[in-house]
Amino acid sequence: MRGTLHIGYLTAVRLLDLPSLLESFHTEHPDVALRLRVSPSGSAGLARSLLAGRLDLAILSLPGAPGRPPAGLTLRQVASVPMVLVAPAGHRLAARDAVSLADLSDEQFIDFPVAYGNRDLVDRPSPRIERRLALEVTDISAASAFVRHRLGIAFLPEFAALPDEAGVRVVNYPVVNAGLLLESSLAVMGSAASSSHEMRVSSGAVDWAPQTHMYHPRWAMLWDALWSA
Repeated sequence: MRGTLHIGYLTAVRLLDLPSLLESFHTEHPDVALRLRVSPSGSAGLARSLLAGRLDLAILSLPGAPGRPPAGLTLRQVASVPMVLVAPAGHRLAARDAVSLADLSDEQFIDFPVAYGNRDLVDRPSPRIERRLALEVTDISAASAFVRHRLGIAFLPEFAALPDEAGVRVVNYPVVNAGLLLESSLAVMGSAASSSHEMRVSSGAVDWAPQTHMYHPRWAMLWDALWSA
């Protein structure tokens, strides 16, 4: 196998051990060059890049998927993690046994840009979690530091909450009941993960024709490796 795979991913969403998985894939297929790509507009941007043919596969987070994937994409959920509410130590909510939706109405929040999976997830529940945005950031891994410096409270994926960090407290908010689970999915164009799709053969080797979005066993093996992780 030879060629190039363009893979979209989210730099701060650590739900898969991507370096380890790509190591295994590269060991088996050393002639396949891997190109990792990110999008400044988060998961929505990765989805658009897939649909435009600029990516072969993406690891992304789209609320409501894979049950209702965007038109033209096939998704497989591979991991999920609860969102937790994080507040600075000494905050009025930090010592509460439980926090309700009404308790959040006057709070200032640290949040993420629209089209980021974690932002869209918090925007979706009914009734809506109304919040005042004090600070918008793009780096999930750095968000708890802004909480520690009292710029606001935040809903963060559990892995980014850093509850043992001095000055940060995880607040007991019923996020599971609110449906606040950040899901990580593998995504490809259309039904391209189906082996019923055709292959293009070039110079005696199976190759990837990105403009056709056809089934291609090289990235299908990567898909399967990630799916089984």
